[in-house]
Amino acid sequence: MLFLFDPEIEELFKVLTFQLKEGEIAYLVGGAVRDIVWQQTNHDLDIALLGDVQSYGRRVADAIGATFFVLNDKFNTVRVILTLDDGSRMNLDIVKLRVNTIEEDLKLRDFTINAMAINLVERNRLIDPFDAIDDLQSRKIIACSQRSFTDDPIRILRALRQSIELNCIIEKNTVKRLKEAIPLLRSISNERIRDEFFRLLDGKNIPQALQALDHIKALEIIIPEVVDLKESSSERMKGENNWQSTLNGINQFAFLDEILLHKTGSAAANNLIGGQVLLALGKYRNDLASLFQTKLHIDRSLRSLFYYLLLFSHMGNRKDTGVRKADRSENVPKKFIHRSKILALSNHEIKYFTPVLQNLDAVHLLTKTQKTLTGSQVYAFFHKTGESGILLCLASLAESLAIGRHRDDFHQFEVELDIVQQLFLGYFQKKEEWVKPQQWLDGHEVGGLLKTEDKNQTGYWLEKLNSASANKQITSKQEAIDFIRTNYSAKSS
Repeated sequence: MLFLFDPEIEELFKVLTFQLKEGEIAYLVGGAVRDIVWQQTNHDLDIALLGDVQSYGRRVADAIGATFFVLNDKFNTVRVILTLDDGSRMNLDIVKLRVNTIEEDLKLRDFTINAMAINLVERNRLIDPFDAIDDLQSRKIIACSQRSFTDDPIRILRALRQSIELNCIIEKNTVKRLKEAIPLLRSISNERIRDEFFRLLDGKNIPQALQALDHIKALEIIIPEVVDLKESSSERMKGENNWQSTLNGINQFAFLDEILLHKTGSAAANNLIGGQVLLALGKYRNDLASLFQTKLHIDRSLRSLFYYLLLFSHMGNRKDTGVRKADRSENVPKKFIHRSKILALSNHEIKYFTPVLQNLDAVHLLTKTQKTLTGSQVYAFFHKTGESGILLCLASLAESLAIGRHRDDFHQFEVELDIVQQLFLGYFQKKEEWVKPQQWLDGHEVGGLLKTEDKNQTGYWLEKLNSASANKQITSKQEAIDFIRTNYSAKSS
């Protein structure tokens, strides 16, 4: 079988074969082989090696100027990370053959379409013990053995993810074995659950993926808090429980995601609501794309983390006024933080997203009191939420759109869209004026004017200065001094 490789990949294969010592054999395995058969590009490669994995990995890394580290010492797995000319990364994972031959090794893998290999020395011969070429053509996911899911239950999540990503159907007997193994997910480490779950949240059609996880009762093992959502009624979407409301909100963010974060264009923008969104926020697509490239953790995208956060957005009921009950408002971030720590998310990730859940109604409340925002209001919003305030805007729009579709009344959504447009304007175009205005005095100077060492009091007046500066009420250091003297004196009297 003649395979056509990308020229850069072909050059890499030459290095990989050149670095083999006598008696060593390297095989390309997994998804990369599947994609080669489908004539698709895959920049992450998996190599199965008959030989000394760590020594070989170091030689390869040195030869191509890449980074090397051990992924799993116990299972003899290493990773070589090559930074490409365009700044993107190629991961080359090298693992030791688990048995003596590649054919036997492939039989231990998860699904037949992932159980093909190519000897890097004989690159035009496909090793395919399961005739997976047929499964690829019929787009079927079939387990390699009856013990596939019991041997490693994390394959349950992988099967769902790949069925959606590759547009494949999970074969009937494989579905049966998958469902039987669901309870075994509880035996998997939180870290492995987290990694596979976030890969799913970074893939295609997230609402479908979450519904599938829920249908097979796997989601309640990963995020047990969803059980409470199903047992509580939504107060803003009559006739639904809070889990249904959560899914509706996630569906609508996926709609916004398609319009605002996909540069190739979208059918979603061709309807009335999509057109309104694009007209109001389309100019910020590049800014949003840049924001969503933010890496809080090397292994997780901001997009996947945001979808994860949305799972917690309805864990506090609302009154008909749209304001959360105070006790629920406190519980929402607590539940998010608790589950995030169990899943071993980093403190940086948790800290970044917590303000969104602490201020879930901030945009809704602005629409009840304002039509046109002042600089000081934009400053106050982002002072509370930071960069994640943009994500809060998107979460609020998604929820309002879900409510609008439920009630067939989009007035509130349109009002919020206008407010969000003004917040985007402030953050992306007038940041130096509204979000991070000129600070005319520092804390020491303010404390001197107030004749106090009380940090809380000093901080309060610094914020008052910043707010006034955002409103252009203060345009010089002398005006800042006069502002403190006049207003502090008036307040004291």
